[in-house]
Amino acid sequence: MSNHEIGYTDKWGFQLIKRAGRVEMEYHSEKDTWNVFLYENANQNEEWLLYTSKRDKEKADKVFDSVVELLKA
Repeated sequence: MSNHEIGYTDKWGFQLIKRAGRVEMEYHSEKDTWNVFLYENANQNEEWLLYTSKRDKEKADKVFDSVVELLKA
């Protein structure tokens, strides 16, 4: 997971949009893609367990929300 605040854009153009626990979503404006990540723990610089990239924000939001709900179960 990153330790950046929501809205942070890195040097590659990925902007952190939202975070819930171990789940993060970022947006890349040049590629017009939304990326959702699930991390193993909430530690800095770890690898992710799940990753998906969507061109549609609604679909990315659904994936994000579904993963967050799954972790609550």
